[in-house]
Amino acid sequence: MANASVLTVSSLGEPFVQLDVPESDIVDVKLGQSAKITFDALPSDENLEGEIFEIEPASTVISDVVYYKIKIKLAKLDERLKIGMSADADINTFQKDNVVMIPYRAVKNDGDQDYVEVLKAENAVERINVQTGLKGDDGIVEVVSGLKGGEKVVVISSEK
Repeated sequence: MANASVLTVSSLGEPFVQLDVPESDIVDVKLGQSAKITFDALPSDENLEGEIFEIEPASTVISDVVYYKIKIKLAKLDERLKIGMSADADINTFQKDNVVMIPYRAVKNDGDQDYVEVLKAENAVERINVQTGLKGDDGIVEVVSGLKGGEKVVVISSEK
């Protein structure tokens, strides 16, 4: 997910927002991707849906950082929105369904092998080798192999 914090409602007749995406995130942004937009003036739990319909190829430099302008068409116009309002956008750059996800801090490394510790009966801990995949913005990671789902993964443990 790409995050940005400089959006504006462009026109009341055309429900879209324009935002600047840093060059480190723009490589993952594509036309047609969905976005959830939260306006600062609206309650934080209210998200508006949108879709990217334009990505400018030329960069803009703001405070010595390279940005690219994109436009997100809103699925519907909320009459509370005003021209010039600022907001945040979460752009869905990749999605996988039916995966096992765990906190990234539960993954440990022993040389070339990642592993997790799983709590078993009578507080016994078992080491299980895992292969990780996608990393989320919120501190979680996909487990491609090693876990089936439903295991009790140890997140904080004391070193012996």
